[in-house]
Amino acid sequence: MYMLKNSMGIKNAYKNKNILVTGGTGSIGLELVKQLISCKPKSIKVLTNDENSIFDSSNIIGKNKIIKYILGDIRDKDRCQLALRHVDIVFHAAAMKHIDICEENPFDAIKTNVIGTSNMLEASISEGISKFIFISTDKATNPTTTLGASKLLAERLTLDAGTSSGNQKMIFSIVRFGNVIGS
Repeated sequence: MYMLKNSMGIKNAYKNKNILVTGGTGSIGLELVKQLISCKPKSIKVLTNDENSIFDSSNIIGKNKIIKYILGDIRDKDRCQLALRHVDIVFHAAAMKHIDICEENPFDAIKTNVIGTSNMLEASISEGISKFIFISTDKATNPTTTLGASKLLAERLTLDAGTSSGNQKMIFSIVRFGNVIGS
């Protein structure tokens, strides 16, 4: 996250843009939102499926007219489509991220991490967004867990969207985060 605060080129890439951050109330998503504010975007939509985290995040960030919280789930393709209206850039951080929970709930991990990502990608292509940044994990490198395997599949979908969207101007990127604070 250091780069957003200290690089004018990166700051300018988000200036006056409409941005959507899925999972924007989670640990990574909330930090993204905080740093994107300093880039002076036109708007930041924060999509999450957790009402309590919206309340908590709005208290942490405070009142900010450019932020709009959207209660919805990436598993719902129609909700993804609506959330992406008039969006230029997507940071897709929504996911099931805990190894133990994914192992105990593999069907939900697949629905969220793979199908949810597919929904976001398809809606992004349909809406003609300019940039899609997928937040992945180092556990996708040599997956031995449901978490790693589901994030690897989501990465592959993201790469495929970049080659098969038919729109040469759309950029699809993947960022792998390492083990953050013992997660």
